[in-house]
Amino acid sequence: QLRAIDAFEQALSLNPQAPSVNYNLGLIYTQREEVEKAVAHFWRALEVDPSDNDARLRLRQLGFSD
Repeated sequence: QLRAIDAFEQALSLNPQAPSVNYNLGLIYTQREEVEKAVAHFWRALEVDPSDNDARLRLRQLGFSD
């Protein structure tokens, strides 16, 4: 998981608007039970793509709504 996190973080540093990168980081942090980080990345995913229904669903599952 740490390699994946590093790879996604590097992708974000090259292109902060990269589609689905924040969503995938949110999934990893959810698996790691790092809820604050997961939520932050799901919110960023929605900022990049407001139609990202998967990120919206994950936020709802974590007790947040948009």
